[in-house]
Amino acid sequence: MIKKLWLLPCLLALFLSGCAGLGANRTEVLLKQGETYTILLDENPTTGYRWSVFLLDLRVVSIVESTYIPPGGELMGAPGVRKIVVKGELAGQGELELHNVRSWENNQEPEDKRLYLFKVYR
Repeated sequence: MIKKLWLLPCLLALFLSGCAGLGANRTEVLLKQGETYTILLDENPTTGYRWSVFLLDLRVVSIVESTYIPPGGELMGAPGVRKIVVKGELAGQGELELHNVRSWENNQEPEDKRLYLFKVYR
């Protein structure tokens, strides 16, 4: 019995480390129904990486704009900014998860991930 007790802390640590995968890149957003929230993320399409929607709860929020803003100046290969505008549709809670990926690398981990937890109110 005592030998098996070491298993519980190990399992708990493993569970918590898996849940912390997006901890630093997690943002909670309080949004009024009908209003918008703008997300700005560094993006460098010359490397093949682009931000894409991995998960979106369409019952609560929608994406009304997603545009790439190129960098100013003449520096080739410099990163620009991905602008994503999200609109609160219905009251409730929903998630938007974005992944920075190369479209041809299907089975690879994303370069970066961002999770937004929207709480939409009336």
